Amino acid sequence: MEQVGAEVVRVLPGDPGWLHRVAYLDEKVLGLAAGAAYVRGDDVYGLPALTFDTAAGLIGRLTADLTTATPTTLGTGTGMFLAALPAWELDTLWQTHALLRRAADREPDTEELAELLDLLGQSLFDTPHTIEDFTADLEHLLAILTLDTPAVRMVATALTLGHAIDARVRHASGQIQDCWKGTGLHG
Repeated sequence: MEQVGAEVVRVLPGDPGWLHRVAYLDEKVLGLAAGAAYVRGDDVYGLPALTFDTAAGLIGRLTADLTTATPTTLGTGTGMFLAALPAWELDTLWQTHALLRRAADREPDTEELAELLDLLGQSLFDTPHTIEDFTADLEHLLAILTLDTPAVRMVATALTLGHAIDARVRHASGQIQDCWKGTGLHG
């Protein structure tokens, strides 16, 4: 992501239930990977411990913030949140996703991470999770957090600047909801 140091404004689903699918990645996967990397060293798991920690922290903060906030409905009946996300934090999610994908493919230099993730997937859940599950859930989160279309920009601008919520903004809101449905988000 080329906007390191900047914040990107995103429109997120108003029902925080979409985060339940990925919230476990915070402490149960990325947080534990960060802890292991802090103990064993940054070079063991393919990314610095701080990268895992930052990615986990972003997921945890979003989960906490969005479960207590009140969404805006824009007169469409479906709530939305406006979020300013540091671009560098989104970049840590992308770096983590790329590494998890490599570990799922058992690429060289990912053996230690794959072993750790396999262990976590078998030990921490009622139903075992695979590295592919972790990767898919992180990909789902990224699809929503990085949605950047003219519709997102129109709604974000209207909400930020207090513009009237007219038919164009409501139409843009509907386009965003269609994009969310394309990621598997329903409701």
